[in-house]
Amino acid sequence: MTRRYYITDGPRATGIIECSADYFGEAALSGRGVVDVHLADGSVDSIAGTRYLEADLHLVLWAYEHADRTLDVVYMGATLASYPPEQWVRWEERQSRPC
Repeated sequence: MTRRYYITDGPRATGIIECSADYFGEAALSGRGVVDVHLADGSVDSIAGTRYLEADLHLVLWAYEHADRTLDVVYMGATLASYPPEQWVRWEERQSRPC
């Protein structure tokens, strides 16, 4: 299985940027949420919010599955990544707690 790691691109995130597993791990500890998208080719895209995102009591980074099965990864109403139905198999949200 291939896993690609991404983080949000800043405090007012409008997209994601690829990063190393180490940097992803640090971002995941921020408590801003992680979305794992399992793709049809067997790989996984893991997307983490960073400490720079404005926090709430809930996940700030989340996935939204449309009626047509398009999957969007969303922050504050902005779509950061979008996956067409044939590209993904399943998704999961994870919440981590800061140390």
